[in-house]
Amino acid sequence: MRRFEFVPFEEVLRIAKMPENHLDFHLSNLLKKKLVETWVGPYKGFALTEAGYDSLAFHALVKQNVLEAIGPSVGVGKECTCVDQLSELRWFAVPSV
Repeated sequence: MRRFEFVPFEEVLRIAKMPENHLDFHLSNLLKKKLVETWVGPYKGFALTEAGYDSLAFHALVKQNVLEAIGPSVGVGKECTCVDQLSELRWFAVPSV
């Protein structure tokens, strides 16, 4: 969200359009997987982590039929890990770590 560093829970609830107990369940799963982080101050807020952004990008590539599957690590550098991926073009996917 552009207006928040940490999006307030009420805003996430409004955008998600699901019952509060379902949203709590999904957010707790995302927190366990370290895809989002939480902040408690004047309000309770959530933000995507780098792993969360990577997962979101992979999901978008799968939905667009650009990527079918991720294979084993091919190489590890200072700023990224190269992994083999399955698609019609046989390119490499390079997520940041």
